[in-house]
Parts: sequence; C-alpha cells; structure tokens
Amino acid sequence: MLKRLLLAFAMILSVPTALSAQARDPLEGLWIFEVEGTGVFGFALEKDGESWKAQWLRPRRFASDGVRFIDLVGPPVPIEATATKETGGWLELTFADPRPHTLPDVFRIHVAGTDTAEAIYADTGFPVLPLVRGDPASTLGPWGPGQTYTRADADSLTPGALVQFSAAPPADDAPTAQEPVQGPAEEPAVEGR
Repeated sequence: MLKRLLLAFAMILSVPTALSAQARDPLEGLWIFEVEGTGVFGFALEKDGESWKAQWLRPRRFASDGVRFIDLVGPPVPIEATATKETGGWLELTFADPRPHTLPDVFRIHVAGTDTAEAIYADTGFPVLPLVRGDPASTLGPWGPGQTYTRADADSLTPGALVQFSAAPPADDAPTAQEPVQGPAEEPAVEGR
C-alpha cells in the first residue's frame, strides 16, 4: 500500500514538470552559429512571462561579411539585448553598440526544425545564419590568431558588406591617467550599412 502511495505521489509531482516542459517555448535555450566546427557566436534566449531576455555571446572583436569570419579575438563577451519583440513568427533582438555614432545590431531568429534555428542579421545583406541548439557545455572558440573561418556553403552564398564588430572594453581595460590613449576611436561597428 505504501509503495502505491509513493508511486502515485511521484506521478503527481512529475505532472507539473512535464506540463512546464511542454509549455516551454521552443526558441528558449542556447543557439550556436558554427563555422568549420568552431562556435563563432551564440544567442542565449529565455522567455520571461510575455517578454524575452536575450544575450548575444560573441568574440570581443571580429569582422564578417556573413560568409567569412575574420580575426576573431577572445575571450567571448555577453552582450545584453536592449529590446526584444515577437513579430511574424520571428523573435527580434536588438543589441546596442556602445561606441559613438553606430547603429544597433538587430537579429531576427526563428525555429527551423528539431534543434535548429535560423538568424537574419537585419539590414546587412548577410545570408541566413544557421543555428544549432547548444547545451550548457557548449563553448565558443577557440579561435586561432588571425584565422579566417569560411562557411562550408560559401560557394552558394552572396556575402554582404564587411562589418567590423567590437565590444567596449571592460572597466579593468580602461586606460589609467599614466597610460597614453593611442589614436582615434575604433572604426564604426558597421561599415556600409
């Protein structure tokens, strides 16, 4: 009798877990964009009620035309989305660029299949970026110094304009009063946009 009660109790406890797993939005989780077997960047997405929380996990600096990913410099940095919205079956994510006179980075993402999604980098002309579902052990990089990573489907794609990406330096990288600041600020994050 006690065994039956314990079994019934265990089944009751598992029902909310199963229901919450079914209620989870299929876009939630970690999505990785890989080139040549290396994680170039990813998106961590979490639904919070009716809204979304999102991070863009990416190299500190790199350049890309959507087909080639050039000079990736780590370590990876998380960039918090400043705005999110669902529109026409896509989740739109906006990431502010901390440098002056730059446009925000806007991505649109949707589920494409089992454990696959697609991302569009808005207003760049980049080809669609295929994403695969990651897990907590998924990592970005490592990226070889000066290496160029080229998509396997490059021959069938039309590249967009070359875009320069750079994250603001963390506070501990800021120059001190004794250190000279060299040259003008970096190039805008987006060229040709």
